[in-house]
Amino acid sequence: MSTLPATVPMVEVAPDVLPHVRARGVEHVFRHVLESVPRLFPTFRSLHVSIRPDVAMEDYVFIRFEVRVPIADVPDYLEADGRWGRDYMAAYPSPRQEPFVLHLIREEE
Repeated sequence: MSTLPATVPMVEVAPDVLPHVRARGVEHVFRHVLESVPRLFPTFRSLHVSIRPDVAMEDYVFIRFEVRVPIADVPDYLEADGRWGRDYMAAYPSPRQEPFVLHLIREEE
């Protein structure tokens, strides 16, 4: 019999995300990125996916993945960000029309 972890990470996808990725034809990329979070950040505490408008360009939005992780488990921010970026780019080769971005928040215990 398998056991559940002591805590189950919170995953929240804003209600406007799925209709947006479907309308833009990038649902497969969204699903890949969503499923990659536990693989890339196995000790993540929470994940929140939202649509964020660009402050300078009207009608331009980002699909933002906010991932909270223990700082002890992700000591090198640049390496973790690069690993996520390589995985994302492999799943969504150029030309990319929809920007997916990682907001990695490292938290103390």
